[in-house]
Amino acid sequence: MRKAGLVLITVFWLGMMGALVRSEFTSRHSDGIPIPAHLIWERILQASDPSVLVLTLAGSNKRMGSFKWVPTIIEQQPAPQDNRDIEGMVAGITGYSLDLDGNALLQTDFWTNHIRISGRLNIDTNQAWTDFFLQLSVRPDVWVLEASAKEATLRVRSGTPGDPFERTLQLKDLTSPSKVLRELTGGALPEALLNLPAFPSSMGTNSSKIEARRDHRLRIGSHKIRSLLLRATILGHQELRLYINPQSGEVLRLDLPNQISLVNEILL
Repeated sequence: MRKAGLVLITVFWLGMMGALVRSEFTSRHSDGIPIPAHLIWERILQASDPSVLVLTLAGSNKRMGSFKWVPTIIEQQPAPQDNRDIEGMVAGITGYSLDLDGNALLQTDFWTNHIRISGRLNIDTNQAWTDFFLQLSVRPDVWVLEASAKEATLRVRSGTPGDPFERTLQLKDLTSPSKVLRELTGGALPEALLNLPAFPSSMGTNSSKIEARRDHRLRIGSHKIRSLLLRATILGHQELRLYINPQSGEVLRLDLPNQISLVNEILL
């Protein structure tokens, strides 16, 4: 009888110690294990399915908009004389694209409207961006931004009826608000706004920081789900967090500054 009691006590003690060790390990690693960022980008760019994301504010489940995130692998086009079109054969990859399309509700104390957003980011096989397109539509205005890494330019144009507008900016000038405002407004602003200081070097590219982790536990309500985490700090203090499903590569959640989030609809 005493042996049975000792066995039970030993089993209980081992169980408690195991639970404590597991709890300590889980707590210590709930933020994930550091990995190279390019591994997560690879998973994102090669995801087989799109992600439907819901726009929310300040952690609320109220839907303020909806977007579709679509990654695409760009394959090399076969030469006309190449008839080796074998089913299931994968052509050479020449790059990737990320498309975001959807709409959001804009609300102020005096005005409410919907904004249509459509964008595409093209990326080469080295995971460097090559060009970027973004269209913002708020009736009756349409604004288009087009950037080229090769030309190092940002083209801004408007399709407002009866009032066309187009300007081309150098990417290096984007750190100088004064230069940007002068280009976009033709100098038609108060002198105080046209003489704003440039962003300090501490807010430049050297201050940008990207951190990647696997096995991160993303809290959804009272549950935690395993995810890949890509965390970026830009302009010295603004933080973006992108959570990815490690199996499918789908976006689980994107947290932006000012408590703005895009959350996969399956999590709401």
